[in-house]
Amino acid sequence: MARVLWIVGLVLFLFVVLGVVYHLHPALIAVAATAMGWVVAERNALQTRLAQWPIFKSYIDWKRVQDDLRDDHAA
Repeated sequence: MARVLWIVGLVLFLFVVLGVVYHLHPALIAVAATAMGWVVAERNALQTRLAQWPIFKSYIDWKRVQDDLRDDHAA
């Protein structure tokens, strides 16, 4: 998923650069730049969560989580 987000961010970046070079409508460039910023932020957040996952995994009581999910579906 991180690689897909990186590729999408790169495509949006290229669109923004080409949009500026070829004088596309500023609103179109702004939307693409906003989407690019969001994609980059999501990729960075994903990378951070992946790095922290081993720590969280050791602290989560998986039996309790499964029991809680089972109770939610029963109600």
